[in-house]
Amino acid sequence: MSASAVEVDQLAALEARVTKAIETITKLRQERDAARRDVEAARKEAAEAKAAIAKLEDERKNVRGRVEKLLGQIDLVSSES
Repeated sequence: MSASAVEVDQLAALEARVTKAIETITKLRQERDAARRDVEAARKEAAEAKAAIAKLEDERKNVRGRVEKLLGQIDLVSSES
């Protein structure tokens, strides 16, 4: 094999490695972007869940106050008897 044939083979091997590296980089970037989208969706879902929990806690507090008021009224009625 002549020196130029070896250089051509080396160049072809280098070209194949560069092509493979580019494919790997592209794939990793796509995976990174998908992971970022997943993280953003999870953050949004967590924020929505947090807001729903806060709303439920407010509702629970309101109901508790109403029940305590009713129990107080029942106590008044039963103590008057």
